[in-house]
Amino acid sequence: ERSLVYPMANLIATEQIHAGDVVEVDFHQHQEQMTFERADEDLPVHAMFRAAGLDLPEDYEVESGPVPVPGPVTSGIPSLTRC
Repeated sequence: ERSLVYPMANLIATEQIHAGDVVEVDFHQHQEQMTFERADEDLPVHAMFRAAGLDLPEDYEVESGPVPVPGPVTSGIPSLTRC
């Protein structure tokens, strides 16, 4: 909890990440440090469900059109640091 939940809560509280953002968490064993990096942002709910391999709730209405799926790290998005 101390290593993952608290840093994520801090990133949310300081508005460094928002609803719809995909955050990749990595542990660097040689440094004994976790890093948090925003891999994508502003994804609609249905795209986040699909990216996680989950089925949408039956009562959820999907907007028409293609569904974006998170890809590689988007250039220009800063790396987030553990606070």
